[in-house]
Amino acid sequence: LELGMELELKQLELGVELELKQLELGVELELKQLELELKQLELGVELELICVEWDFCVLSNFQP
Repeated sequence: LELGMELELKQLELGVELELKQLELGVELELKQLELELKQLELGVELELICVEWDFCVLSNFQP
């Protein structure tokens, strides 16, 4: 009986540990996705800025 209970406890502990690990991984993945989205936004903004600067340069070169 004692061994059976010990085994059950170990299984429960392992189950909880696994769930925790999965949660941690899930959170890490979400963070990574957010970081990627931020990077994409930053890149998008940078690209827009470059386009605006370039348009401005092109326009100013055509001024008499």
